[in-house]
Amino acid sequence: MNGRTITTCVLALGLLAASGRVAPAQGWQNHDRWQSNNDQWNQQHPRFSDQDRQVTREWYQQHRSHLGAGWRQRDRLPPYMEGRIRRGQRLDPRLRREMHWLPADLARRYGPAPRGYRYAVIGGNIVLLDDWYQVHDVFRLDFSMR
Repeated sequence: MNGRTITTCVLALGLLAASGRVAPAQGWQNHDRWQSNNDQWNQQHPRFSDQDRQVTREWYQQHRSHLGAGWRQRDRLPPYMEGRIRRGQRLDPRLRREMHWLPADLARRYGPAPRGYRYAVIGGNIVLLDDWYQVHDVFRLDFSMR
């Protein structure tokens, strides 16, 4: 092989590596790894604690006669929409329109959300979201407690 052929091969490999075709494939492999290994997801992403769940149940019992937006019967989501609120999924625009921030007194009981995260209520579901509306945890409150 002459020097020109080697140079051409090196340039071609360099262009291929610099193009957008290599990086997404590597990123997708990482995505598959996160999806298939829930233990690793749980270790890397904040979640609601058992104490958060208990505090929420107590708050709901105390406030069920005067619940605000996101908690009322008329705010409940149809099953097909509720099924779209899952850990690791981004909220679509329709679900974002149904979203309400967690009531201040309940948020105080939780304490501050981790940096870059926030609490919201969607159809009676309490969710922990990041800044890109990706769901990191969902707490589905059992409304049969009435």
